[in-house]
Amino acid sequence: AIRAISLLEQPPKLRIIGDGPLRPELEELTSCLGVSDNVEFIGQVAYDAVPDLFAACDFILLPSIDEGFGRVLIEAMAIGVPCLGSDVGGIPNIIDANKNGFLFESKSPEAIKSVIENCYKLSDLEYEQMSKCSILKATGFDENSAFEKLMKFARRSEAFSF
Repeated sequence: AIRAISLLEQPPKLRIIGDGPLRPELEELTSCLGVSDNVEFIGQVAYDAVPDLFAACDFILLPSIDEGFGRVLIEAMAIGVPCLGSDVGGIPNIIDANKNGFLFESKSPEAIKSVIENCYKLSDLEYEQMSKCSILKATGFDENSAFEKLMKFARRSEAFSF
């Protein structure tokens, strides 16, 4: 994501939420690429602070290399924030391309750059529609619904014991 925004003529503000061992390397990368003013490392936050952080964003970007489910996307969509995510793991099951967000090729700064440019091109009406589709998609992932779907799958799969 950092490399992608460095490719844009007008880089957006990128807020990185969370922390980990790669943070010093990422901070150095922002400096080397000249986008330090555009990247904010927020670090670890309390879970109850996440909705306010998401609400302050136009989009949520999840550039995963490997992702099982992508719960963060559902959480963002539940408050109407469209999402941009890599085309790996469970992410394509959550993001309906061009409806509630955009998908891009994993590990490709150029692909991330392209979807960010697509975001810039959205009209207010298109963004509002994408936001509404995000909320609608998130409602299909409530805890009871997810549990029921899992139980149905488990019952269907009983014949396939290992």
